[in-house]
Parts: sequence; C-alpha cells; structure tokens
Amino acid sequence: MDGAALTVNRTRAFALSAFVCTAIIALQTAFIFMPGDFLNFFNQTIRIMVYVTLVIVVYSVTGIDRRTVRKAYQSNLVAVISTLLYAAAFIILIWMFGGGNNAMAARSIHMAFRWFWEIGMIVILSEMIRYKLIKSAVKGERNTVALMLALVFALGYMGHGLWAQVRGSGLSVPEFVFNTALMPLVISCVASFFAMEGSFVSVISIPLVHLMVPRYMPVLPNVGLIAFSLVFCGVLVASAVIYNLIMNDASRAQKLRVKRLGKYENKVFTLFNAATVAVLGVIVAFFLNAFPIYPLVILTDSMSGTIDRGSLVFVQRVPEGRAEDMVGEGYIIHFLRGIEYVHRTVEFRHGADGRREYITQGDANERPDPFFVTQDDVLGIARSHLPFLGWPYIFFRALFQAF
Repeated sequence: MDGAALTVNRTRAFALSAFVCTAIIALQTAFIFMPGDFLNFFNQTIRIMVYVTLVIVVYSVTGIDRRTVRKAYQSNLVAVISTLLYAAAFIILIWMFGGGNNAMAARSIHMAFRWFWEIGMIVILSEMIRYKLIKSAVKGERNTVALMLALVFALGYMGHGLWAQVRGSGLSVPEFVFNTALMPLVISCVASFFAMEGSFVSVISIPLVHLMVPRYMPVLPNVGLIAFSLVFCGVLVASAVIYNLIMNDASRAQKLRVKRLGKYENKVFTLFNAATVAVLGVIVAFFLNAFPIYPLVILTDSMSGTIDRGSLVFVQRVPEGRAEDMVGEGYIIHFLRGIEYVHRTVEFRHGADGRREYITQGDANERPDPFFVTQDDVLGIARSHLPFLGWPYIFFRALFQAF
C-alpha cells in the first residue's frame, strides 16, 4: 500500500471506530435482554458472526499495514511479566486463603471448547479490531479511539456476567460493580494502552489470560469476588506501569534537566543515603522493640470482628509491676501463657497473694480462656491496628515452617 492510500485509510479510522462501537453496543444490548432459551444459539452463532463481520469490514477498509512494530520485543516482554505477576498473585492467594472449588471450570472437552468458542473467540476478534483501529488512527485521534474501544469492548467482555445480573444472579451491587464491571473495564483499558505502541501478541495476551484462566482453573483462591477483582486489577495496573516505564524514552527536555542537575548528584546522593540509613535504623529499632510501642501480627481468628487475622497491631509496652495500674476491664492485652495471646480482659479477680488476675477471652470465642492471667504475664496493651499488613509475615512464616 502506498503512502497516499495509507493516509486516506487513516482518516477513516475514527469513523470506522465509531461504527464498530455502535455495532457492539447494539449487539451487547440485544445480548443482555436475550431470552434464555435463545441465548446459546445467540452466543455460539450470531454474536461470533457479528464480530467476524466487523473484523472483515475493518481490515477491508484500512488495508494491511506491513510496517514492523518498533518496540514489539519490549511490549512482548511486559506481557510475559504480566502473566507471571498474574500467576504469582494466584498462587499467593491460594497459599494464604486456600483454594475453593470453581463452579465455572471447564471439566470436560465439550465445556472447554464451549468456553473458548464463546469467550476466547470474542477476545481474539475484539483484539484484532482494537489493534487494527488504534494503529490506523491518526496521531491526534489515537487516544480518543483507544478510549472509545476500551469502554465498548469492556461492555462486550462483561458478557455472561451482565446477562446474569439482569436476570437476577444474586450478586450484591458491590460484587457486581467490582467483579462484573470493573475487571473487564481495567482489562480493556490496559489492552488499549498496550495497543498504542506494542505488538498484537502483547495486546491479545492480557485479556486472554485474565478472562480465560478463571474458566479453566478447577480451583480458585478462597476469597470474595471483590477481593479477587481488586487483586487482579492491581496486577493489571502494575503491568501498565511497567509497560509505561519500559516503552517511554526520556524526552529531550528531561535529558537536559538531568544534565543540569548532574553537578549536584554527589550531594543529593549523600543526603539521600544518610536519610535512608536513618529511616531504616528507626524501622529496625521499632521492629526490635526498642520503643514503648511495638508491632505484633495477629496469627489466629480468635479476635475476628475486632482485630482480624493478618492485622498489624501496635502494642503499648507495660513495664514490669505496672499492669495493675494500666490494665482495666475491657482492655485488649498482649500476654504470655506458654504462647503469646492477644485477647480482651472480660473480668478480673484477686489471687491468693492479693494481686489482680485477669480473665480473658477472644472476641470471636464462645468461652473465656481456661486460665487466669497474672500481672507478670501481661506484656502490653493493644492500642490500634491496621488490617492486612501482617499477611506477608504470615506467608513467609508458613513458608519457613514448611521448609
């Protein structure tokens, strides 16, 4: 194709994108309100044929662009990294929370083929259209075309989930928003972002992995839909950030600024090192219990509802002989009785020596602890906590115990 023809085709890309978006919106609207007894025929025949027709129209109008993608290697590398991040997140979630039976999993050849035909083919055809239209758009319209296609193909990727929600799937509104709507939107936006400069392989791999894996894995992490979608949306955003760092070269102005700042490099480097050492020193001292407040990770569910497992608790140290003055009924205390506990004081009594002894109980337990906590057992008072921050410690602790 000569330069003049390529320019003419590029001027059509925006109008063609608008046409594709309109067609897919109309198709998806019909899909949502499709009668249940007609749904299989619609999914397996009509929907696929419409996407195939759109591919033929797009490639007929824009022609074949045989130019090489300048940064194909980098974009393919990031796609591989994204897949590895996805796998790592999947394994870590199963390790931490266990695996649950996946009711959607393809447990037969027939079901595996059906999922590929109804979902995988839609992904492949959609990404063929997306990649071609974004590459064919003129530079000033490329961002607009990418955004249009991201929104519309996200609607197409909602597919069965959106249909089920209209028919009454039983999902709560937050679960629907995060799992059925947010995940396809983030997947589609990242795919459009990759299509701006990347190769077709990198563009298609993102939605294929994120949309098909949950339908082929027999086991899924035993977490809620909202947590699942947030974790894997985070993986996608991380992939986009890595892609942006690798693909974007520093501009000339940035290079000039770096050159001007070069003479200050040694001073800045020295100051940065000093600040880093100071901060690390404070952090290490904190975790070595050198301060009146020390950190503690909750390892069990005995305080669930108040302090969940995996929370990082900040405990005020109780000096020796001060427990009676500092600890009262209702306080959550850290104490040692063979092993360490973080439980609430529900009552106290005076022992044979006249000193106060505490009756403790976990907020999630039905009965008090089967022992009395003496003054000497009390180590500290829980003052505040942050959820989830202790999970890395729990993970590595389990890992070290396993090996």
